Amino acid sequence: MSRKWIIFLVATFLIIVAGVLYGVDRFSKFGGGSLQEGSAVPDIDLFEAETNPFEFYKNPFGASVGSSELTAQVGSLSAITFPVAELENCTDENECRKYCNDMKHVRECVAFAEKHNLMSPADIAHARKFADVAGETPGGCRSKNECDAYCTDISNIKECVVFAEKHDVLSPQELAEARRIADYIAQGGEMPGGCIRKEECMTYCEDVKHLEECILFAEKSGMMPPDELAEAKKVLPFILAGETPGGCVRRAECDAYCSEPSRMEECIAFAEKAGTMSPKDLALAKKVLPLILAGETPGGCVRKEECLAYCSKPSHWAECLDFAEKIGFMGKAEIALLRQALKFKPDF
Repeated sequence: MSRKWIIFLVATFLIIVAGVLYGVDRFSKFGGGSLQEGSAVPDIDLFEAETNPFEFYKNPFGASVGSSELTAQVGSLSAITFPVAELENCTDENECRKYCNDMKHVRECVAFAEKHNLMSPADIAHARKFADVAGETPGGCRSKNECDAYCTDISNIKECVVFAEKHDVLSPQELAEARRIADYIAQGGEMPGGCIRKEECMTYCEDVKHLEECILFAEKSGMMPPDELAEAKKVLPFILAGETPGGCVRRAECDAYCSEPSRMEECIAFAEKAGTMSPKDLALAKKVLPLILAGETPGGCVRKEECLAYCSKPSHWAECLDFAEKIGFMGKAEIALLRQALKFKPDF
């Protein structure tokens, strides 16, 4: 078979699979368990991304007694013989952890971790960024715990953002979020409920009665993209009135509730009432739902991963093409062309 035919058949396969996944994905817009990529009930946890550069300082001896769990071990500490001469003869895991929490010991701790395979290469590279900053840490903090506590306080965020930017210890996305909060505070903005630490803000905004205030904060500070903000505003009245599917509030709750086939119709009705789906997606979801409930999707798949795995097999291409045609993903001319192409499909 010529190379052109092979390329054509691969393209055919991709189009067929795209047709199936398009239909299943539109169905997932109103909630479908692990299908979820968008949701009728948006995730409005505003403080998920890290804005503290010291959240990422890895200690080869595991998590420090701080606000984050930082176990980064790749090898096993059981293979380490104590006392450890390279680390001033620390006598056990706790003493060595305390030693490596001190920023002035970063170099030797990272070297030890690399030698004994206690940290991943990525974590080692990241930790080395802290080796040259002991004299210029925010607030003059000297240990991981001190720096963690200092930068978790939102009132110190500007100083910590400058540090993170200078030393490249936050990802671009995390740095952008930290900058947004810093700018918002600098302009006189107030945090929800007057919270000053990330954990406090998360706890405050997890309470349903504070959602409106937290969404307003998200809008003023730019913490949510415009499309997510618009969706959150649409859904908020239904959350406050307890009119979401099953009374769910968080995305995980709604996913779990709407993944049950017997509740899918209810979830589509909610998406329509809340206006969280476009007319086109809503129409397709209504068309796909009966097929899912009747087990008439390719191989009876429900989740996107299942459909992809099933339709990836050439022996199922014709069945998947039938489904794509049934849900109206492609026109008659496209269907006819693909059916012709399937006649030349090689045996695998």
